Amino acid sequence: MGDFAQSPQPIVLEDRVRVFFTTRFSSEDGTAWRSQPMFVDFSLEMDKRLSEPIQVELPKAKLGCFDEDGIFPFSPVLFDGIIYAFTTGWSRRQSVSVETGIGIATSADLGKRFTRLGDGPVLSSSIDEPFLVCDGFVRRVGEEWVMWYCFGTGWKFDADESQWERTYKITQTRSENILDWSPAGGQEVVDSVGGEMEAQALPSVTQLPSGEFWMSFCYRDTFNFRTEANAGYKLGFASSFDGQSWERSDEKLDFARTGFDSRMQCYPNIFSVDDTIHLLYNGNEFGRHGFGLASWRH
Repeated sequence: MGDFAQSPQPIVLEDRVRVFFTTRFSSEDGTAWRSQPMFVDFSLEMDKRLSEPIQVELPKAKLGCFDEDGIFPFSPVLFDGIIYAFTTGWSRRQSVSVETGIGIATSADLGKRFTRLGDGPVLSSSIDEPFLVCDGFVRRVGEEWVMWYCFGTGWKFDADESQWERTYKITQTRSENILDWSPAGGQEVVDSVGGEMEAQALPSVTQLPSGEFWMSFCYRDTFNFRTEANAGYKLGFASSFDGQSWERSDEKLDFARTGFDSRMQCYPNIFSVDDTIHLLYNGNEFGRHGFGLASWRH
């Protein structure tokens, strides 16, 4: 299966919850990791695993495309029997480590086989968002589609690690047809408690019966996040009554840690099944040890 089970992303079906995630394989030359999607099924109560992990069939990217070095994360949304997967594609660079963009693929068999809708991204760098564009999470809200995603604010040099590190923030945009998206223009929608050096990642959103929106995400410092627990990823939370103005309150996701997430909590996804809200998330070492589950009723 490879290593890691990163960024768990659920689809709620009639009789099960299908959780997509990405695992890492070593590249052919052994110099880098390639991320590929898989899924595993759970009961609707999320208390029983119903399958072993299954490799998703997705055609390999063509040479030189935005996702030639892998996909992470792999974010699905189900609509009229079709799964639309929004993929963050990675490609290696020389001056900095990576370039990313958001692509799209579809599946008519509930996620076993996907077809790319073209070889390029549906959203990428732009005049106001010239660095990374990644982590697209899409949901149908009313008569339109909304995408929450992250845009890079720049690369900063870490003298201790002798490398350039990326910082990014959460924003959102809308579409009428799920294919055509306009950049949000570098507008942050979630306050940064750590200022400009706070990197925010992996937004996910669920809407409660009351109409209120809940967002989960993770955040870290720009530097030393791989080696220092206080600089590593933590869980963040924000809520909104109109889906546009967000109030941050991270204490909502402050729950007891176990061994697998004692030093890091990252890559969360918040979703509802009936009257229960679930949170899937990764722990230490960016998901090397699988993903965990937290639940509460509303």
